[in-house]
Formats: sequence, C-alpha cells, structure tokens
Amino acid sequence: MTDRSSENVPGRRRTRFPGISSRAYEHPADRSALVALRRLSGFDTVFKALSGLLPERSLRLLFLSDSVRVSETQFAHLHTMLRDACYILDLEKVPQMYVTQDPKPNAMCIGLDEPIITVTTGLVELLDEEEMRAVVGHEVGHALSGHSVYRTILLFLTNLAVKVAWIPLGNMAVMAIVTALREWFRKSELSADRAGLLVGQDLQASMRGLMKIAGGNHLHEMHVDSFLEQAEEYEAGATCGTRC
Repeated sequence: MTDRSSENVPGRRRTRFPGISSRAYEHPADRSALVALRRLSGFDTVFKALSGLLPERSLRLLFLSDSVRVSETQFAHLHTMLRDACYILDLEKVPQMYVTQDPKPNAMCIGLDEPIITVTTGLVELLDEEEMRAVVGHEVGHALSGHSVYRTILLFLTNLAVKVAWIPLGNMAVMAIVTALREWFRKSELSADRAGLLVGQDLQASMRGLMKIAGGNHLHEMHVDSFLEQAEEYEAGATCGTRC
C-alpha cells in the first residue's frame, strides 16, 4: 500500500466521510451471509490452510509481471480517482491498483495481507469518468470492508477446486464452503455498490455504469425503470429461493 498524503489529495466538491465505518454502508444481507460463512463447519480449517498456501508476495509479483500499475505516470486519471475515493471514505492507505489487458469489463479487489485492486482494459474503455469513479469507489469499499481476503479464497477454490484434495475435509464440505462463499460474494456487491455511490455521489452515473457493465455501451437500447424492474424481479426470485 501507498501512504495517503493529505496535501496531494485532489480537491473535490463531494462530501467526505471522515472516520466512517464500513458498517455504515454494508448491506444487512452481506453481513448475515458473512456470519453464516464463518460459522460453517470446516471454514476455519480451509481459511488457515489457504492463507498459508497463498503468499502475498507471489500475488503481487503476478500483477507486476503482466499488468500495468496505476500511478501518477501510468493511467494517471485512475490514480487520481483512487486517491480521491480513499480520501472520501477515509481509508488511511491507498491500495495498489493495476490495469489488466482483458476485453471483458471487470474489476476486483483481492489480497490476503493488503488489498490489491484490478480493473480490466475493457472496463476502462467502456465507462466514462463519473461511471468509473463509482466503480473505483466500489472496489475501495471492498477494501475498507476487508472483503479482499474472502474474495481471494473464493477465487482460489473456484479456479483450483480439483487440486484441493489435500485439505483435511471431504469434497462435500469444500463444496459447501464454496457455495457459501459465492452466496456471500453476491451479497457483498450490494455493500460495495453503496460505497461506490458514497464516493461518486452521482446516482445517474452509478446507474449508467451498472447498465453498461450488464448490457454494454448501448444505453440508447436500455431504460432505467425497466432495468430496475429486472433487478427487483431478481431480488424477489433470490429471496424466494432461500425460503420456498
């Protein structure tokens, strides 16, 4: 991480939230899913085993080798957004950010000891400045909430599930943990979206960004109210799935 020097933080007209707790924006569904995950039988064993298996240094070297680190001289506009987001949410240290060559629009915050934010070239090319500001705030929200550890473990288990037979648990137990992690992952996005809105403080930009990520750069083919109705239908279906 890089120390955040207050004299270099760009001045913004948006409201800052000094001393904000992540609980101020975390969605109740996110918190309840994380509590259920931590209580799951065998989770502590998997967590400790994977934490020792995935050295932080190797993860950072991976990004240094095949991505571009955001700085004052590389993707400077993203660097400014990142520092601004950390300033608004009062995150003491600025995480490292990388741009990765990938046409699929995506962003993530991973890391065990310290969070690392990555965004794809597809996302950078798709979003305008204010839409991107909300996405950067979204990922800073993940960092402030400590989500990067669980996201890293989910990424490892998902990509290398066939190679975790050495974990002293049966396959069914591991799959139960993966399922619980995926459920939490989906709900953690609700919290991060709230953080993104706190950073960008532009509801329309946040909505445009979500619509573009879902349907591409075709806003003229999409309608905000219809998009929100679709989200409500999904939420109703997901709620029924847990109760019906």
